[in-house]
Order: sequence, then structure tokens, then C-alpha cells
Amino acid sequence: MDAMKYEGFVRGAFSIERDELINRGEDPLGLANADIFDMSYDKEYLDKSKLGVSTSIQLYNRKIFEDNTPNESDRLQMESLLGRALAANNSSDLISIIDEYIVLRDKYFTFKWNL
Repeated sequence: MDAMKYEGFVRGAFSIERDELINRGEDPLGLANADIFDMSYDKEYLDKSKLGVSTSIQLYNRKIFEDNTPNESDRLQMESLLGRALAANNSSDLISIIDEYIVLRDKYFTFKWNL
């Protein structure tokens, strides 16, 4: 379940400007894949998962900050979550960050295929 949440979060970030969600592994970094998250007990895959989450947050932030004016508290929290993703110690930390970020993202952003 957590691995699919990770994959969906990353796939969504790389689909921001598309009319539909990209498929598994179609992102340019090859990180939108639940298998990477499933293996994050290994440092190599934890680092890849951290890269996937942090890159996704940056992509979402860029789009949200360009198209909206989040309140100061939300903006600071969104920026803070990027740093937390980079410093995450394990996959549980990453899922908590994703969950927290999705609440903020959904206040300011709607995917084109959800319109």
C-alpha cells in the first residue's frame, strides 16, 4: 500500500502538464515505480525513494507557486517538506511526508484529468 502511494505521488508529479497520468517508470528518472520504494530498506533504494519524493515535491511546488498564492504558513510548510524528504531516515518518514504534502497540494492544485 505504501509503495503504491509513493508510486502514485511520483507519477502525479511527472504528469502535472499532461492530460493523463504517466505509466509506471515513465518518468525521466525512472523513479515512479513501487518496487523502488519496496526495496528502500537498502540504502541505495532509500536514496532513490528520497530523490523521487523530493523531486516530486519540487515539481509540485514550482507549479503551485507559479499558478497560485499559497498562504505564508502553507508555503513554508511545503518548502519544509522538501527538506524533510531529503533528510528522511526511512520509508515511514517518506510516507508521512507524502501524506502531509498531499493535504497541502490538494488545496492548490488539481490534475487536468480530474477537471
